[in-house]
Amino acid sequence: MRNNPFTAAASCLVLAFSAVNSIAGQTDTIFPDSQAELDAAFEVDDIVVSDPNESLIDPEFDKNLASLRMAWQDRAGDFWVTDVDPVTGTWWPADGRQTLVDTDLVLVSLTRQGPEWAYDDQGNRIVYTKLLNGHPHLFQAWLDQASGIYFTEPLTDGIDRSVNKGSDDPGDPRPRVTFTYSDGMTVLHGWRELDDASTETLLPSGTANLKWVPGKRALVGTREVQGTDQVFYYSIDTGVATQLTFDSAQKRFPIMWWDPATRDYLLAANRNDVEIGIWALDDSQAWYLAGTVRPPTDIPYVFRPDWFTWDDASYLSYLMHTERSGKRQNFLGTGEAWVTRISGTGPFRHRQVNDPSVTRIKDVENLPLGSTVYIYYAEIIDDQNYRRLIHRAATGLF
Repeated sequence: MRNNPFTAAASCLVLAFSAVNSIAGQTDTIFPDSQAELDAAFEVDDIVVSDPNESLIDPEFDKNLASLRMAWQDRAGDFWVTDVDPVTGTWWPADGRQTLVDTDLVLVSLTRQGPEWAYDDQGNRIVYTKLLNGHPHLFQAWLDQASGIYFTEPLTDGIDRSVNKGSDDPGDPRPRVTFTYSDGMTVLHGWRELDDASTETLLPSGTANLKWVPGKRALVGTREVQGTDQVFYYSIDTGVATQLTFDSAQKRFPIMWWDPATRDYLLAANRNDVEIGIWALDDSQAWYLAGTVRPPTDIPYVFRPDWFTWDDASYLSYLMHTERSGKRQNFLGTGEAWVTRISGTGPFRHRQVNDPSVTRIKDVENLPLGSTVYIYYAEIIDDQNYRRLIHRAATGLF
């Protein structure tokens, strides 16, 4: 086990709050249009795609269109994988129980995270948390292409660890996972390569909201600095953490991705949970706040933005909700599913994509296919079991 403290030395820090207007031409492709309000002409196309009599909980998509699948676990702790049609974005059977991969997973109500994909060079793997000898333990599963059978195995030294996120670089020969470690007294976040336990690194207490940066062996996450949660960039090979944001807003759910419009990386994160900040790199490779995102709605809180690209533009999909807490969203409040264009050109700036009559919403996720992009979300039915139905909502992107 390796411990790398956040050594955010002054030489590593970059100024994130430069004035936007001082960077000549830098924001030309970020927030480019005057169309900044709701696309009122958009016709919602939102259907239930899961079995309406069964719960399907937080499916995660392997976004490889050649073998598009989803992975999820049910409330009994059974782990399922189901093929997804790469054109319609639907699956059969509708309850998602096509192939049983494993049993005795630690319940999602305890881990807050079901199975996650980790992209590799052999057809991609799935990382999950299984109960082994009374302890949570990291496991991985993969499909043997020759036999069509899923194989599973525990990760070496994976005891008392539960999965957070797998790395998402297609073709990666060294896939990785972030995890939560607990010995009953201490709770820490860390990362490791799936096949090499010696790479395991526990990050300092207070590190949170870890997400892999596509195309880099790096993470973004948050950590408190003088009472404010700021975004850090963490290189897993050097162990150096670089503070990227410095303003007084509390940050949550940072993501970083390659933007085709600016041909550089962009950073997004919640600011005080009421808007999404967008940071870009200036000519000297310093981060600055390029703008903020908030759709035209009275719903107060933004939850878990995620990025996708389409036709050389970047978009965010996200949940707006009356409850700030993800746990409370299971039982209370009103939600909306939104898509917002961040860069480049496109047919809209903001679209609410869910049926407005459906208000009990969680787990917004995007899935770009060959000819369009769909948004999926869970409708929570207020019955004895808080049944979850999966909706597929069109974005109108073609």
